[in-house]
Amino acid sequence: MKKLIGRGRKGNESGQSLVELSLGLTFLLIVVAGMLDIGRLFYTNIALYNAAEEGTLYVCSRPTCTNSSLCADPDNMEYRIRHESEGGLADMSGVQITLSPTNPLPGDVVNLSVSSKFFMIAPFVSALAPDGLTLTGTATCRVFGES
Repeated sequence: MKKLIGRGRKGNESGQSLVELSLGLTFLLIVVAGMLDIGRLFYTNIALYNAAEEGTLYVCSRPTCTNSSLCADPDNMEYRIRHESEGGLADMSGVQITLSPTNPLPGDVVNLSVSSKFFMIAPFVSALAPDGLTLTGTATCRVFGES
C-alpha cells in the first residue's frame, strides 16, 4: 500500500493554496482600496460643490459679509464654506476660495470657486497622481441683498 504525503497531495504542492490565497487577497485588497479612493474622490467633489453653493447663496443675500474681518463667525461666507461638510470625510480647512467680483454690489453676478487638493491613499493608485488632484466646486448667482 502507498503512503500518502500531506493528505492526498503530492509533496511539491503542499503550499500552493497558501501562495494562491496570498496573491489573490493582495490583488483584491488593492482593488477594494482603489474603489474606496474613487468613492472618497466623488464625495469630496460633491462636498466642494455644496460648499460653493452655500457660500454663493450666502454672499448673494449678504454681499458685505465675505469673511470674518467684515462679519463675525458664523455670519460670513468663508465660515459657511469651511463648515459646510462638518463631520464628513472632506476636510474643508485647507480649501482655496476665489470670489469674483471681490466686493459684489446688488445686481452683480457672483462667481465663486472652492478648490482643494485630493490625495489618493490606495497603493499603486496614488502613483497615478503623486502630487494629488485639484478638485473644484463652482457656483454662480446674482446678488439680491443690500450692500
